[in-house]
Amino acid sequence: MSKTSEAKEILEKLGFDVDKIVDFQSKKRKDRILKVFCSVVNLKENDLWSKSKSFKYDNFSIRSREIISFINENYNEKIADGSYDDIRRKNLKYLEEAKIVSNSANIKNAATNNPMRGYSVTDEIIDIVKLYPSKKWLNESAKFTKKNGIFSNILSKTLITKTPISVKLINGQKVSLSSGTHNFIQKEIIENFLPKFLKKPILLYLGDTSKKTIISEEKFLKKLGIKELKHEMLPDILAFDQKDKKLYLIESVHSSNPINQLRYLQLRRFTNGCKIPIVMISAFKDRENFRKYLLNLSWNTSVWLTSEPDHIINFN
Repeated sequence: MSKTSEAKEILEKLGFDVDKIVDFQSKKRKDRILKVFCSVVNLKENDLWSKSKSFKYDNFSIRSREIISFINENYNEKIADGSYDDIRRKNLKYLEEAKIVSNSANIKNAATNNPMRGYSVTDEIIDIVKLYPSKKWLNESAKFTKKNGIFSNILSKTLITKTPISVKLINGQKVSLSSGTHNFIQKEIIENFLPKFLKKPILLYLGDTSKKTIISEEKFLKKLGIKELKHEMLPDILAFDQKDKKLYLIESVHSSNPINQLRYLQLRRFTNGCKIPIVMISAFKDRENFRKYLLNLSWNTSVWLTSEPDHIINFN
């Protein structure tokens, strides 16, 4: 049996069944995360699992860039050096959530972008992995899943139940949005963007992907000069800075509707009666999603990423 096949068996017994996780349906994704797991315990093809390394016993941790080098050298891959962020987001994050791998093993509470941050299997996992393939390994794996649950099932259940997203508004009130990335971005806009970049924000409109209007301050909007509130014309979020007297039109962009030239024209017509400055913003989850729409974005608009909340990109 190959080392990755053994890794697959170990992870499955730990509740991490790659065959049941939607995000790992392609063979390439499955192979990659198995090789990442082998790298985190520093095992080559002919090594025994009893020789697995960890921070607990060996003071061993490995950075995402080093994982790429390890896989390329020992598992016949040609992963680009610049793919370290993919290794972190598409592989290590899952193993972290499953309580199999610990980030910042060598530097407690290290920032996400700390280049010195290392990964290691957790103290509990290393004691289980070293027992493979004995009967005791099976028993200890069963104890782990009994305590922590079966991660692949937890992920599937999350997809099925579609847990609503709770959003804390500027005034402290809480509202619920339907689940999904689009509304997750809206939550981040309200809870992080508005208080960070508006001096005295007030939320005037908030929609939901299920076509529900959560907040609509029509009287206030009409005072600002917006007479018609047609749903198809409204941006996802409308906010007003009571100190700087600016109106913010914000689109949450996941799979469609960035502020391109056509949308810019529509929003200009929508705010035609306003006598105050208008700020238009396309909000994305991260750089990967932003790149998909970069060439379509209109001038005189801005971009904000939930993954890098302290910065705004201006297209002037």
